[in-house]
Amino acid sequence: MDEEKYWYDTDTSQDESIKRLLAISIGDFQNEWLQSLPSAVIDRERVVRTFSKLNFRPTQERLSMLTKADGRKLILKFREKFKDGIETKCLVIYLKSHGGLHPHKGTMIYFSDEAMPLWDLLEPLLQLPQLQGVPKMVIYEACRGENAQYITAGVATPTTPVAYVHRRIDTILFAASPEAEMAVAGYENEVCSPFTDALCKTLLENKSQDVFDLGIKVTNDLRKANLPVREADGTIHAWALAPVMESCLTKHLRLMHPNEEAKYG
Repeated sequence: MDEEKYWYDTDTSQDESIKRLLAISIGDFQNEWLQSLPSAVIDRERVVRTFSKLNFRPTQERLSMLTKADGRKLILKFREKFKDGIETKCLVIYLKSHGGLHPHKGTMIYFSDEAMPLWDLLEPLLQLPQLQGVPKMVIYEACRGENAQYITAGVATPTTPVAYVHRRIDTILFAASPEAEMAVAGYENEVCSPFTDALCKTLLENKSQDVFDLGIKVTNDLRKANLPVREADGTIHAWALAPVMESCLTKHLRLMHPNEEAKYG
C-alpha cells in the first residue's frame, strides 16, 4: 500500500513536527435545569494522560465553569499556537459538556451560561491555513438532542466566505451519541464516564490502530453496557450507548505512527 496516498502522515519521530491536543470539559452550569457533570475533571485528565502517551502535546483548560465568551477566547488563544512555525501533523480536540441539537444550526455545545453551535465554536481552528490538509479529530462527549428532531450537521453558515475550504474537510467527529440522541455524560466523582474510559483504554491497547477500527472497538465495548440513569422524578432507566463517527477524512488516520511507537513506546 502506498503510505503517502492512503495514510495521513502523523509521524513526528523523524523531524521537529508535533501533534496537538486541546481538552476542554465543562462540568458546572448557571442554569438550574442543567445538571453538573461530576466526572468532567477526571475525564479530561484521563484524556490528557492517554494522548500524552501517544506523543501529543496537550493543552487543557482546568476550569470547569466556562461561559460562551470564555470558550471563544480559549479557541482564539489556542489558535495562536499555530503561528510558532512548527509543523502540526495532527490535531485532536476533546470536548465534554451538555449538548443539544438546533433545527438550523446542528449540534450544540453548552457552556456554563448558554449554548452555541459546535462547528461555529471550532471554525477559527478548522479554517487555519496551517491546518489545511492536516487530520483533525473532534471527540465530543455530550448529548446531541432527542429523537423528535434531526438535522444534518456541517452546513456552512451564511457568513462563511465562499473561498474557504469546507470546515469539516480532513476532520472526523467521534461523538458519544448520534445526532438526535442523548448520551450518558455525567458520572460520579473519581469515576470516568463509560465513553471516555472505553476510548482511552482502547487507544492504549493498540496505539497505531486506524481510527475507524478504534471507533468499532469502542462501540462494541459500550454496546454491552446498560447503564442505570436516574431521571429528575427518581425513575431509573437502563440506558444504552451508541457512539458514532462522522468522517470527512480524505485518508486513513492513526493517532500514533508505527515509527513513533517504536521510538517512544
